[in-house]
Amino acid sequence: MNMLTAYFDEGAQVAVELANARSPFRRGVAVEPDPTASAPLWSLQTALRAILDADEPVAAATGINALLHAAAAAPMLEADPEGRWRLHLHSPHADEISRMAVKAATGLATLLDDDAWHTVKSCAAERCGDFFLDRSRNASGRYCSRTCANRVNARLHRRRH
Repeated sequence: MNMLTAYFDEGAQVAVELANARSPFRRGVAVEPDPTASAPLWSLQTALRAILDADEPVAAATGINALLHAAAAAPMLEADPEGRWRLHLHSPHADEISRMAVKAATGLATLLDDDAWHTVKSCAAERCGDFFLDRSRNASGRYCSRTCANRVNARLHRRRH
């Protein structure tokens, strides 16, 4: 796998994890918001949640572009200590929240560019507000985890018997 592709893939996963931090339920359990989260982090998590919840790629693209603009994304090539060229997508003076925003936004932008937005899904389990990236071969995944799938299947089994 190309290192740049891995970076973008990791960025999409970071976006999902940050958005899930604002989920009201995690795998069937109510979650209280983190009182220690800073206002910029809260804002980033909320923005990512809105992007992932977008029904249309146009709405997602608008949100992604707004994130990139707000984080002052500035692609730049720099040589590392070994002399290899590395692409940095954020300003060299960016703070941690801005770097996370750029990484998450570029990961999601790559999903749109690859026509893979359909792989971003919301868990189908009741009382789970998590998003996930469906990496199954035929993109048929419905649950964010085995925990949610087992909970739903157990409930269905109890109803039948």
